[in-house]
Amino acid sequence: MARKKIDRTPRLPKSMTMISLIVAVGMLIVWAAGMYCLTAVTAEYAAEPFLERYAEYSSGLTRALDLNTKYTLELDAKTENYRNNRIWEVLAQASRGDDYSIKSNFYKGVNIPFVKERRPEIAFEDICDFLYVLFDGDGNIIASSNEDFIYFHYFTEEEWNTLDNHTFPSGKYIKVPFKRDKLSIDIESSSQLRSLAQGLKVEGYMQEEEFIPTKIAYIGEYEQWDDSADRPDFLRVWYAARTQDLEWNTIYEDPDAAVDGVQKVSIYTDSFDMCLAKPSHAFSYMGEKYESLTELAQKLGPDLADRTLRADEKEYSLSMTTIIPSVYYSYTAGGDIGESALPFVYEGASVNYYGLALVRCTPTLTAMLDLRHVYTVSFLLTAVIAAVILLIIRRHLIKPMQVVCDALCSEDPFADIEHYRSRRWYEGNKLQEGFINSRKAKQKLQDEISRLNAALDYAKTAEENRRRMVSDIAHELKTPLAVIHSYAEGIKEHIAEEKRDKYIDVILHEAQRTDLMVLQMLDLSRLEAGRVKLSREPFSLIEVTKEVFGRLDMLAQEKELRIEYVFPKDFEFNADRARITQAVENLASNAIKYTPQGGKIIVRVLNDKGGVSFTVENESQPMSKDALSKVWDAFYRTDESRSSVGTGLGLAIVKNIVLLHGGVCLARNTAMGVQFGFTI
Repeated sequence: MARKKIDRTPRLPKSMTMISLIVAVGMLIVWAAGMYCLTAVTAEYAAEPFLERYAEYSSGLTRALDLNTKYTLELDAKTENYRNNRIWEVLAQASRGDDYSIKSNFYKGVNIPFVKERRPEIAFEDICDFLYVLFDGDGNIIASSNEDFIYFHYFTEEEWNTLDNHTFPSGKYIKVPFKRDKLSIDIESSSQLRSLAQGLKVEGYMQEEEFIPTKIAYIGEYEQWDDSADRPDFLRVWYAARTQDLEWNTIYEDPDAAVDGVQKVSIYTDSFDMCLAKPSHAFSYMGEKYESLTELAQKLGPDLADRTLRADEKEYSLSMTTIIPSVYYSYTAGGDIGESALPFVYEGASVNYYGLALVRCTPTLTAMLDLRHVYTVSFLLTAVIAAVILLIIRRHLIKPMQVVCDALCSEDPFADIEHYRSRRWYEGNKLQEGFINSRKAKQKLQDEISRLNAALDYAKTAEENRRRMVSDIAHELKTPLAVIHSYAEGIKEHIAEEKRDKYIDVILHEAQRTDLMVLQMLDLSRLEAGRVKLSREPFSLIEVTKEVFGRLDMLAQEKELRIEYVFPKDFEFNADRARITQAVENLASNAIKYTPQGGKIIVRVLNDKGGVSFTVENESQPMSKDALSKVWDAFYRTDESRSSVGTGLGLAIVKNIVLLHGGVCLARNTAMGVQFGFTI
C-alpha cells in the first residue's frame, strides 16, 4: 500500500489575517498616542490650580508663625507659650491644606471645552495630601502637621467656676494630643468638632506644654440669654454651664494614659481648634519609593539646612503622582532677622528655623477620570473606522487576489477570473505561486551544476594535496638517501679506512631516520583515513606528562633548559592513553628541540568545564601568522628549522590524534615565545 505523501511546506499566514493585525495595531497606536496627548493636556489643566496655590505654600505658612522678632528669640515662659500657640495654629492650617477654590475646581472637573465631567465618586482627600514640617537651624524636626491634637486657651477648674463678665485671667495655651481610636465619634475635620462642641472639658495630666488626656467631654447647644444686665458680653459657655443644667458629653476616653508622679487635673475651654493628620499614601519621587510624605520630609529636611529646594525644582510630569515641595527660611544676620525662600548664605549668618511644605496631587489620575467617557467613545470610533478599512481591503484586494491565485495554481490559469479582470488591487507575493512549477526544473539544474562544481573543486584540492605530498616526501627522503649513498660509496672505494666505523654509524642513523619517517607517514596516513581505532580508558594526564618529560630530561639538561610545571589537582582523563602519550611526546620534543640554550619551558594541564587542556610554552622567536596557520601541516617547517633534525610530521600527527578524540589544537605567540597545545 502506497504511503500518503505528507506536505511539509510551512503554512504561511493569510493576507487578510496579517492586514487585519497591522491595521488593528496601527489604529491602536494612533488612538493611544492621541489619548496620551489629550491626557497630558488635561493633566496640565488639572495641575494648574495646585501649582498656583501650593508652589510657595511654605512661604505663607512660615510667615504666619510671626516669630521673627528679637524678643521671641530670647524666650521667657510667656513668649514660649505664644510661640508654641502660633506653631500649633500653623500646623492646624497646614493639616487642612485645602482651599475652597481648588476643591471647587476639582469637583467641577477640568475647565476645558471638551471635558464636562464631574468626579462625585472620588474624594478630594484621596487625590491630594498635605504636610508641613518645621525644622530648627540644625535640621531637627520641631513640629509636623502629621499629628492629631487639639489646642486651646485653657482655664483651670477654679477659674472656670469663678469667671464673670468683668474678669479674664491670663490663661495659657495648651496642646492636647489624642488617639483617634479612642474617640467615640468619627471626626474628619476640625470644623466638624467645632460645630458639635461649644466647650470642652479635658481630664488628664499636665506635662509642660502638652496635656495627656484620659477623658474629653463637651457641651453642645444651650439656651440663649435674655437681655438682663448680668448677661456676659463674651465667654458664654462658662456662664451657661453655671446657670443652666447642661450635660457634659464624653467623646474620648483613654484610661491607660498616665504620667507617673503627676496629679490628674481638669481643664476647660470655650474656644479651640485642632490638627488632624491626613491619611498616608505611598508614592514615587525622583525615582525612589516613599510610603508617606513624612518619610520624604525626614529625608529632605536635614539637607535643607545647607541648601534649598525651590518650587521650580518640583517633579512634574505625566505620572500618576506629582509632588510640589516648597521651603521658607528664617535667618539672623548682623543682629537682624530676615526671611527668604533661599537659605541664608551671608558670612556670619545663621538659620533660625525653616518650614518645609509638601503637597502630593494626582493631576493625571484626575484627568483620566474626566476623560474616561472620551476614552470609550474614541476607542469605539477607532474600532468602527478600522472595520470599514478592513472591509474595503477585503472586497477590493483580498477577494480578487484569491481568485487569481487559485487560477494560476490550477490547470486552467484563466478560470474564474473574468469577473475580476478590471480589479487593480492584488497581492504580488501570492501571484508568484503560478510559476513555481516552472522554477523547479531550473532549480534542479542549478543544484546539479553546484554539485558538479563542488566535486570538481574537491578533486582539484585532492590532486593538489597529492602533488604536494609527493613533493614533500621526495624532498624529505632525498637528504637521508643522499647521505647513505655518499657514505656507502666511500666505504666501497676504501676512502678513509680509519673512519669506516663512523661511516657505517652514519649510514645506520640515516636508515633509522628514514625508517622512522616511513613509519610516521604510515601512521599519519592511517590517522587521516580514520582507520585508527581508539582504545579509551581513564588515566592521569599529569602522570603521562611527567613520564614523557622524564624520558626527555637528559636532552633538556644538555641544553640547560628550565622546565616549569603548572598542574591542577590530579584527575583521571578518559582517552586513548597511547595516542595521547604520543601527542604529548611530540609536543614536548618539539619544545625542547626549538628552545635556545638555557631557555625556559612552561608545561600546563588544565581541567575545567570546557574540557581538558595540555599546553607547552617555550622561549623562542615569535612565528608569523602564515607559519602559525601551516604549522600543523605535514612536512611543514619554518625556514629557520629546515637545517634541524626532524621529520616535519610530529605536529601533523598530534593534530590528527586530537581531531580523532573530538578536540582542537592551538598554536599562538606569547610574551615569552610560542605556545602549542590541545583541548579535548
